[in-house]
Amino acid sequence: MKKNHSKSILFENILGIFAWFVFFLALFLAVFTVFASLSGEKNGKEIFGHKLLIVASDSMSKSHISEHEKIFFNAGDLIVIKTTDSSTLLSVGDVITFFSHNPESYGKTVTHKIREVKYSQTGEVIGYVTYGINTGVNDVVVVTPENVIGKYVFKVPNVGHVFSFLKSPRGYYLSILTPAVLLIIFFSIKIGKTIGKKEIATSYNEEFENLKIRLIDLENIVNSSKDEIVKSDLLNDRQDETIIEEQALTDINIAKPLNIPRAKKISFSEKILSADKDTQKYFDLLHQSLTSYKGVNSRLSYRCTSYRLGRKLIAKITLRGKTLKLHLALKLEDFNKNVYFQKDLSLVKAYQEVPFTIKVKSQRGLNNAIKLIEELMTKNAVVKKVISI
Repeated sequence: MKKNHSKSILFENILGIFAWFVFFLALFLAVFTVFASLSGEKNGKEIFGHKLLIVASDSMSKSHISEHEKIFFNAGDLIVIKTTDSSTLLSVGDVITFFSHNPESYGKTVTHKIREVKYSQTGEVIGYVTYGINTGVNDVVVVTPENVIGKYVFKVPNVGHVFSFLKSPRGYYLSILTPAVLLIIFFSIKIGKTIGKKEIATSYNEEFENLKIRLIDLENIVNSSKDEIVKSDLLNDRQDETIIEEQALTDINIAKPLNIPRAKKISFSEKILSADKDTQKYFDLLHQSLTSYKGVNSRLSYRCTSYRLGRKLIAKITLRGKTLKLHLALKLEDFNKNVYFQKDLSLVKAYQEVPFTIKVKSQRGLNNAIKLIEELMTKNAVVKKVISI
């Protein structure tokens, strides 16, 4: 029994972990796709003063000529550049991205290193001599300040290949469908678990409501039987009164008996049904907590609802006035009295098996009661019923 319960809990935990893994994977793919859409080989979109560019050639890759270089990248890498304007001061050694006017790469976006800065007679920057570190050969055309797009910041190796695929028609549809399918799986799992729990809770409530209706019908039958008994008693009383009156005519010293009406007793179910909403709620939750364990059966009597584990009485719920009371088969000395405020009713015959008594008239009292029920079930090695989803 314990093994099956532990397996069920383990399965639920694994299912929950898988659901959250799917969610975060879908979120990551969605964010990754957004960044891919912002990148480009020619000119990426600007975000917060930076651009993402996919390296298209190996002109800035390491070779025997450029072994000493600290900044290098290969085709398929993703580089991040900080955008600049014509007034930005650049110096020798900076790696810049610019619109090329070289005959072999005219109109393309190129990222090369500055070898020399050219100035006018007035000291203004008129252009930059650039080169690719792979060959060390200067570009034919000097880069003017207005053609500079930005300055290199850092690279992310090989991510450009993935971004290039995601920007293709096949990758585009895959980047949309994959997160969508994963999110559908995630929410299907979460919704399925929620609906399963609600259905179980609904079935418990319906069962309990049906039980109440059956108990009311039973009480009506009992009350009708009592009425017949009362009628019979009244008839006998009238006969007795007739005899007494006849005797009184002959013996003046014989007095008529006094009939003192007794107060009507109210059954436990009537008390619950006429109680306030909080009391009804506390009773429903206590009942559900007790009956949620395997082997625990409930029985409604005229004075209380009792709960048995096999033949062993383990709990009772009573209502005195407006106060709901829970009686458990626990030892009072095992629990802190300043926390639970328990009372000992072991001297009362009806509660000798369940002497541990607490009042449940607030949310705090309900929480304490549920904790005590858990302790009671642990003591008796009882596990909760397996809820299949």
